[in-house]
Amino acid sequence: MAQRYAFIAEWLDPNSGVLWRYQLFWYPDTSEIEMFDIKNRRHFLKRVKYDGVNLQQLYIGSTITVYSRQLRLIEYGDEYTRHAVESRTERTLAIIKPDAVKYMGKIINAITTSGFTIVNLRMCQLSRPLAEEFYAVHRGKPFFAALISFMSSGP
Repeated sequence: MAQRYAFIAEWLDPNSGVLWRYQLFWYPDTSEIEMFDIKNRRHFLKRVKYDGVNLQQLYIGSTITVYSRQLRLIEYGDEYTRHAVESRTERTLAIIKPDAVKYMGKIINAITTSGFTIVNLRMCQLSRPLAEEFYAVHRGKPFFAALISFMSSGP
């Protein structure tokens, strides 16, 4: 059986304003795609060769273009796809320290131009207790108090 990735995709029809949901199937071995209209329970696009999609574009939150339709991938279509895609991705936490907030735009630009995808972004000021919890591995070291004071000093 051929390898297949399945996603739930949304497309907003610009003429009617209707949000359509599709099951999108991508077959990497043959570079074919297939789309199934979820609401009407019928094929929307039968399996056809389409070279405009690759594995690096397929992740939750991405937008891919298929025959001039911009489809936003919102969910995995099955557990095989979830496992296959999530196993090749890594997640990390990045913190912009208070003295670098003025360079936030440049920092975010450097992250995205390096090929990383920002999935979630939040701007906040660490409370003192939260900073102490986050940096607990440094508790007892001479710089701990200064570090906590600095990290909870600004946004």
